[in-house]
Amino acid sequence: GKCPQCGDDVANGKMAKHLQHDCSGRMVRCRNWEFGCNQMVRLRDMSVHCDVRGIMRPRPILRFLGGGARIHIGEESHSAPWVVEAWVYRFGQAKQAMMDVKEAL
Repeated sequence: GKCPQCGDDVANGKMAKHLQHDCSGRMVRCRNWEFGCNQMVRLRDMSVHCDVRGIMRPRPILRFLGGGARIHIGEESHSAPWVVEAWVYRFGQAKQAMMDVKEAL
């Protein structure tokens, strides 16, 4: 069947193992947990989460890779895969994050 987290085809009887060990959509704690990051992140998004150089760059905030996901804008319907991008500028948090990173280094 199809994995509900990542959309991969998984052999019958292997879904539990896939979800626990192999699924790129499973939630894992940040690899920087030892340094105080307590975020749970989808495995496939770990590099984006940990990329301190990308703090000020726009990133996808919604991502639908399949599974019948659809978005309706006006009269048009758009099928997956698609990504919604938006600018969110939060100077105070970004500046604090950069200071935290500099301090950690």
